[in-house]
Amino acid sequence: MIRQLILLLAIGISHAQWNHNRTECKAWVKRHNAAGNSTWRAKLAPSINYEDESEMQHLIGARLSPNFNSVLVADYKPRARLLQNLPTSYDLRNVYPKCASLTFVRNQYSCGGCWAFATMNSLSDRTCIKTYGQATPMQRGWSFQDMLECCDEATCGVAPTQGCNGGYLDGAYLYALRTGVVTGEQANDSKNCKPYFINSFVGLLPAPTCRSYCTNPLFTKSYATDRMRIRGVKAYSSQTMAMEDFILAVKDALIRRGTLSAFLEIHEDFYAYSSGVYQVSFPNLLGYHAVRVIGWGVENGVRYWLCVNSWGEYWGDRGNFKILMGQNTAGIERYMIEGVL
Repeated sequence: MIRQLILLLAIGISHAQWNHNRTECKAWVKRHNAAGNSTWRAKLAPSINYEDESEMQHLIGARLSPNFNSVLVADYKPRARLLQNLPTSYDLRNVYPKCASLTFVRNQYSCGGCWAFATMNSLSDRTCIKTYGQATPMQRGWSFQDMLECCDEATCGVAPTQGCNGGYLDGAYLYALRTGVVTGEQANDSKNCKPYFINSFVGLLPAPTCRSYCTNPLFTKSYATDRMRIRGVKAYSSQTMAMEDFILAVKDALIRRGTLSAFLEIHEDFYAYSSGVYQVSFPNLLGYHAVRVIGWGVENGVRYWLCVNSWGEYWGDRGNFKILMGQNTAGIERYMIEGVL
C-alpha cells in the first residue's frame, strides 16, 4: 500500500527515481498546493513516518460492524425552531470554552484504537457539556484504555489483547451502556483510574488483558466505584434518511448534547491534510478510521463538518480537520453515533 501512496505522490517523477522517501512526498504536496484547484492544502506531518507502511496502517482501526443494530438509528423529525435558527457555523469549543476535553487532541500513536478514542473522548466532551451550568463543569475523562482492554469480541469485534487491531464504534457505545467504563486519559495521567498504555510510537503492541482494577497507583477510588454507564445510544445514517435530514439530525444532536463519533474511510492523501475543506484526491482506500465531530461551517462557499482526529496536534490543522458536508466524502456521512449521558 505504501508503494501505491508513494507512486501517486510521485506523479511526474520517473520510475527510476522512485524511492521510499519524504522528498517525493514533498514534491506531490508542492504540486497539489500549486495547482489551485482544490478546497484543501497539503503538508507532511512531522509525526507521521510516510516511509513505513505498517506504521501508517497502525494509525487507523475502525471496523464496519456486520451486526450494526438498525434499532439504534434515530427516527429523526426536525424541530421547526431548529430549522429557523441554525447558525451558519458552530464550534463546540467556542460554545463551551471551559471544557478542556474539547480542545485536547489525543494521540493514539501506533495503536489502531481510534474506535475507542473517538467514542470515549466524545463522552468526555459530553460530560463537561452536560454539567456546564454548574460553577465548575465536570471534567471526566472516559478511559479509551479500559475500552481497548475490556470490550468483548461479540460487542466490539475485539479478541482479547487485540484492541489495537480495530473495533466497532457502535459496539463501544453499547459496551459503555451495558457494562460501563472507568475514568482515564493519555499516558502518565495521575487523575484517573486507567490511563493509556502508550506514550510514543513504539510499533504495534498488544493491548493488555482486561484488568478489573485501576492501573494508576495514585488513584484512590476502586474500579467498581469509578465505573459509569451511559443512558442510551443513538445513530444517524445517510443510508436510512435523506442527506439533508441526516445533516439536520446531526446538527441538532451537536447543539443539544455535544460531540458525536463518525466513521471515516482513509485514503492516502488524508495523511497529508493540512488545512481547508478536505475532499478525496486519491481513490485508493487504505482502511477505516473513527473521529470526533464537534461542529460545522462554510468556507469559501463550501459546507463542511469540523472534526478532531487522534493523531496528535502536529497532524492536520493542530489535530483538527474540515471535511466536505453533504456528499458522503470518505464515507463521513455513512453514520454518526452519540452516547447519551
